[in-house]
Amino acid sequence: QEQEDAHSYSYIELDCPETPVGEKYYINEAEDELVEFSTFVPSFTDLNPEIDDIVTVTGLPEGTTVNLDNVFMGTMEDTTLTFTATDAGAFLISFTKNRYYRYDIHIIVQRYGE
Repeated sequence: QEQEDAHSYSYIELDCPETPVGEKYYINEAEDELVEFSTFVPSFTDLNPEIDDIVTVTGLPEGTTVNLDNVFMGTMEDTTLTFTATDAGAFLISFTKNRYYRYDIHIIVQRYGE
């Protein structure tokens, strides 16, 4: 009770074969079991686009935060992300959302004909 009062932590008592890792689970809304974080399963139209190519990413939940090279780009309002490759190079795209494992992927934008 002390941790709950001091830090707003939720508490349940469960019989588990192993101690659950706090970074992988959360307590469900009914507060009667642990639930493992969800995993992003995005689908990209192209991971190696050329400059000016349009890339579409589907399969992301609404509310997903998008970062490009660790810079916040925005929060998704629907389940599809579309962007145009404007610069050549390697880029890190990251997706995060509460109760999801972080998802990182590298894309390489090529110059025309490379």
